[in-house]
Amino acid sequence: MADLCTTSSRYPHDPDVDALVTRLDRSPKFRERWALRSVAQHQSGHKVVEHPQVGDVDLDSDTLITQGTDLGVVVYTPHPGTDARSKLDLLATVGLQQLAPQVR
Repeated sequence: MADLCTTSSRYPHDPDVDALVTRLDRSPKFRERWALRSVAQHQSGHKVVEHPQVGDVDLDSDTLITQGTDLGVVVYTPHPGTDARSKLDLLATVGLQQLAPQVR
């Protein structure tokens, strides 16, 4: 929510931002939180990615922001204490195998 407030403050006349806020404003919970007008930039979080081949992958995310610009990079790392690292290692090899054609 604080990210959206920051974006809305930075781009007060952006029609896409206005449209998003208008659509979200249908929710009573959104209106309640929006009224607080907390402004901040998102720095870190935790996400679970549902992958069709390895299942849920627990990831931590860190957002690196270049101050005064719209440039940001989100870095995902395996969440400690989970099997996320092994799942990411497996995904790094999926599709890389070369199968030899069967000779008859």
